Amino acid sequence: MIYDRYFCWYKLRALHLWQEREVKFVIRGKESINIIKSFIKSGNRSSIINYEPSKEAIKEMYKSGYKITRNNTLKYD
Repeated sequence: MIYDRYFCWYKLRALHLWQEREVKFVIRGKESINIIKSFIKSGNRSSIINYEPSKEAIKEMYKSGYKITRNNTLKYD
């Protein structure tokens, strides 16, 4: 699956990663997002990032029946 930059949020990524069956996906992100800014500034060609959910993401996941905390990081590479 391929997503545009307007779908770069924790909930979508978590739901993809937590599925029983693996679904490959790519999400284009805005350059204004802090983790993307940091990656561009690093000059690296690739990186592995552990992404913590924001307070808003935790609330949104709870509304969908998922009880998560800041410790529920998602690994991106």
